[in-house]
Parts: sequence; C-alpha cells; structure tokens
Amino acid sequence: CLEGAIRNTGIHAAGVIVCRDPIMQHTPLCASKDAQMAVTQYSMKPVEAVGMLKIDFLGLKTLTSIQKAAASVKRRLGKHIDWVNLPLDDKPTFDLLNHGKALGVFQFESGGMRDLMTKLHIDRFEEIVAVGALYRPGPMEMIPSFIERKHGREDAQQDHPWMTDILSETYGIMVYQEQVMQIASRLAGYTLGEGDVLRRAMGKKDAREMANQRVKFCQGAEARGIDEKVAASIFDKMERFASYGFNKSHAAAYGYLSYVTAYFKANYPEEWMAALMTCDRDDTSKVAKFIHECEQMKIAILPPDVNEAYAEFAAVKGAVRFAMSAVRGVGLGIVEAIVEEREKKGAYTSLFNFLERLSSKKIGKKMVEYLVDVGAFDFTNWSRDALRQSIEPMQIAIERRQKEKKAGIITMFSLMEDEPQDTFDTPPEVQNALSEEERLLKEKELLGFFLTGHPLDLYRDKIKGLENASFESMGSGGPGAFCAPCMIEKVQTKVLQRSGSKFAIVTFAQESQFLEVPLWPQVYERYGEFLREGKLVYALFRIDVENEERRFSCRWLTDLEHLDEMAVSEAKEAKKLTLKEQRRVKKKESDKEANVLGSKDSLEIEVDLASLRASKVLQLKKLFRSAPGPSSVYLRLYFEKQELSTLAISAPWGVEITNFLTQSLEKVQGVKKVSSVSD
Repeated sequence: CLEGAIRNTGIHAAGVIVCRDPIMQHTPLCASKDAQMAVTQYSMKPVEAVGMLKIDFLGLKTLTSIQKAAASVKRRLGKHIDWVNLPLDDKPTFDLLNHGKALGVFQFESGGMRDLMTKLHIDRFEEIVAVGALYRPGPMEMIPSFIERKHGREDAQQDHPWMTDILSETYGIMVYQEQVMQIASRLAGYTLGEGDVLRRAMGKKDAREMANQRVKFCQGAEARGIDEKVAASIFDKMERFASYGFNKSHAAAYGYLSYVTAYFKANYPEEWMAALMTCDRDDTSKVAKFIHECEQMKIAILPPDVNEAYAEFAAVKGAVRFAMSAVRGVGLGIVEAIVEEREKKGAYTSLFNFLERLSSKKIGKKMVEYLVDVGAFDFTNWSRDALRQSIEPMQIAIERRQKEKKAGIITMFSLMEDEPQDTFDTPPEVQNALSEEERLLKEKELLGFFLTGHPLDLYRDKIKGLENASFESMGSGGPGAFCAPCMIEKVQTKVLQRSGSKFAIVTFAQESQFLEVPLWPQVYERYGEFLREGKLVYALFRIDVENEERRFSCRWLTDLEHLDEMAVSEAKEAKKLTLKEQRRVKKKESDKEANVLGSKDSLEIEVDLASLRASKVLQLKKLFRSAPGPSSVYLRLYFEKQELSTLAISAPWGVEITNFLTQSLEKVQGVKKVSSVSD
C-alpha cells in the first residue's frame, strides 16, 4: 500500500541536529541529494522524539550589512561602533522610526509597519520588540488597542491584579509566550518546566493536552484563592492568544537588529545605504529603491571612479560611490587588481597611466570601455568619446614599449628622457561622437541606472510650460487625468483571451520612479509604434479610485522628441475627453445610487389571508431580506375580498424595488397583486 508513504524528501534550510553521542546511534542518516552532507532520515518531530536537539540557525543578510557598515565607519571616520552593545535610548533612531523613514530597516520596511510607527510613536526599545511580535497575522487585531493604551486613550484592564506587572510592558496585552508561562506560574503555581509544557500544548493546538491543562490551571488557581470563573476566563484568553503567541527571546533578538539598522541609518546614513546596496548589488530593483531613498535623504550617488571606487559601494561625505564590481562586464578579479595597484603606488593620473600600470593584468579593451562609459575616468576631464577612442592606440604604444624594453632596444625617446605617454597628453579629435542621450543610455545599460543625468533632462526646455506631473504626485489624491514626460522602461505585450486583441503592460519611468500601467487594445492599436524600451514619450494617464484602490491606465502618448504644438493640442483634447468620460461614469453611478437610495416609490402587496400559510409568510420575509433598500412595503390584508388592515414595513427593513423582486412576490401563494406606488 502506498498510502501514507513518503513521496519525496526535503531538507530544512537552517536546521541543525545536536547530539552528544555519534548521531547514527539515535537516528538513521542518508546523503543529501543536493549537497555533500549527512542528513537525518527522521523528520522534524520524530527526530525530537528520539531525544535529539534541533536548532535552526537562520542566515540573515542583515548581519552582513551591519558588519559592512561598521567597517565603513571605522575606515572613513576612525570610529569603532560596538553594535552589539549600543545604547538603547538613541533619540535620532526613535525619531527616524517615528517619522516612518524605515526603508532599509530590518522588518520595518513595509508600508503598514511604517504607518504603525508614526501612530504608535515609539520611545522605548521594548516597544520595538512588541511591535515586531504583534505585526503578524492574528495578533495584528490587537495593534489598535496597543496604540490606544500606549497613549492613555484606553484602559489596560486585567482579569486579576497579579497579572498587572507581567503585562505592564505590553500595556495589558498578551504578546509573548513567556508571559503565558509567567501567568501560569504566578496564578496556578506552575513550575517553569510545567509552564513550557503548557506553552507547547497551546502552540501545537493539542486538544487532549489542553483539556488536561485547563483542569490543572483552574485547580491551581482555585488553590491560590482565585475564583473558578475568573481562572477559566484567563485560561480562555491564554488559549486564544496561543494561536499567535510569539517567543520573546526571538522577538527581542529581531527587535535589536531592527534597532541597530535604524541606528546606522539615523547616525551613519551614507555607510548604511552603501552597505545595503553592496549586499543587494545583483538585484537592480532593490538598488534602484535604495538610490531613490538616498535621493530623499539628500545623499548623492556618485559614478564609479578608478581612484575612489572599490569592489563594494563606498561611503564618502554626503554621498555613496558606486561599486566598480556592479558594472556589467567588469569582473571582481579586475576590480581587486585596480584597487590593489592604487593602494600600492597611489592614484592613477590618466588613462595611459592606468593602462600602463595594469598592462600585466591583461585588462581587455572592452572592459576598459565599460569603465569609460560609466564615468570611471571622468576625473581626467577628457570626454568619454575621446577616452574610448584613445584606448586602442594607448594599448598598442604600451605593448610596443614593453617589447622594446624586453629586447633591450634603446629608442630616441628614452635617450631624450621623454615618455611615450606625452603623445597622449591632449585628447584626440573625436570622430563619431555619441549624443548625450546615447551616452546616458549606455551608462544605464552598464549600471542599470542613470547616474550622471537623465535623458528627460535634455527636454526640460521643450516641456517647460506644459503639464509635467510626477508619478509621486499621481500616487495620491483623487481620480483624474495627468500628462507627464517619461521613459518607457519595459513593455509586455499580451492577448485578451476572449477577443484575441493585443494590449500591453508598460512600465514608465521618471528618473527613479516607476509606474506600471496597461494600454488597452484600442489605445495599443493606435500608439503601439511608440512602445519601445528606452523611448522618451509624453503620455496621458487616467487615474480611477474605487474602494480606496487606485487604478492607472495610459490613454494617449506621443514621441517626446517630436512633440510640437499640434501634439500638445491633441494631448489637451485627449485629457478633456478622458475627464468628460470620468464625469459621465461618475454621474451614471450617482444616478444609479440615487435611483436606489433616493427612490420615492413604495411597494404595495395585496394578500389574501384565506389562502396564505405560515410557510408563505416566511417566504415573503426571505424575499424582503434578499433585496434590502429604502422603499417602504405596505401589506394590504384581505379576507374574502374584504380589506381588514394594512401592515407597513419601512427602512431599515425596506426593499429595493426591482423587476425580479416583484415577479418573485407575485408567485407566492396568497399574494393577489403587487404594485409600485409613488409616495
């Protein structure tokens, strides 16, 4: 029988088994299918059942970021940061968190968490720990009370006075598993070992063990003079809490990491942002996010420089220097050779000096071109075109000189004590120079970002006086339509399944801000020719808001390079039509709402009591409940054609009058007539 058999095996990413004896005496082993290491054949629970200690060693990239930031502070400022023993009352750290500036802060990066910080206004390390434990599915429902109690707007009432000091740091709310153990110890006489058994039973939702623990807890509490009902109520709360209870030691460790990362960002922002970008240098989306954060913090991002850059992002005063190893096509080995030579013999004085000193490292022409194109030799004050054009002649001259020196050939230049680099003292006349836009696009191709400028900057004069909305401003406010210059970052062409029509999901960019919007078939068919990555456009975006959710779409666009008066007029007309369409849709929705909520009609139902049964009365009630609304209902009660009385049913128990409702009512046995009457 295959039922219940193991289908496939998996390995815990961080689980380590600790045993004082040779481990094979307690559990069978096997070889890992993905790595050369021994693993237990027992899974998590059985391996604990045979007496093994299982520990999860979680690898956190955050620790690497902290170490790099501390090393950078030591290197640049000469200060040793003992980050393991930081003071826990640093005001700049709390200010940073309370202003919601927590991007790059461990566990506090999400929008919800940042919003929580601004509302709570943290002023103690213990609150950082508590928030980290509460901000998870389940305990999140306690966050509003936590905030209200912190600010004194809600009383922290306890079921028993003995619980007050245990729950004081969390404002009377159970947050940690250790608090459950302390309550059980104080109120019911549990030992700490017995308290841990209770905690485990709660965490694993062991119904049988929980029933035993309830009896034990209530008996222990009663023996200490606590009322049985109070004890049962406390146990119920503990049991409910257990579904989300968090381990305080875990929460404190993670909370401390949150504090440390916030401390570095608040006090050493350049070092911290450089460390974050180094650890995520292979993820361009994250680096872009950090670059945008640097812009918000007034920290400049400097391009790579062979005299100042390293293999990692480096902090300088008021700025972060881009890492040479983050340049596409430039290997780590070459970067290390560049830095090593620079630290041994000093800064490079020119491109020729650089090539000559590193000629033994066999740096290829292409790699040097990449460094030129990202600005690594801008310190020479030569144009990048002149530098690129000089690489090959310089390499040829250096190679020839080295061959002659090796062969012992004495040249006229050496007798005159002239150096061959004198030939390259001045930049050559440039042929086939790149345009400024091409230069910036090449920079982006190699770095993943625009650092020394943006192609949109070239059109500032052209769009001066025109509507120039930013994506950031479009992200707030109500519905509307906005025109904005931007660059097409990414295009995904798709097909609607029902109609087979093509549409596109396009990512538009404004420097470090991005907006992903659809171009629906009609718009795609008309403007599809402009949808190329790297294309600069002037676009009209429509914003609709429904249930507090913002939806964007692109309704019109044109080539920014050829933007003229006719195109501007077309953009204005498209915006008018879009706003008019929005108003029409809004009016239609308002009219519909008015028809439903502001109806002046009422419903009259003639009922013959002679043929009406109790089951039919329930059927009428069900129909009324199925169509709630503001219209009153009048039941005219007849018996043998004689009207006896009228029963009125009005809001909030009224109905919305629809054809479906009236037809359904007419089918009920005993109902003679249904009609709508104006009030």
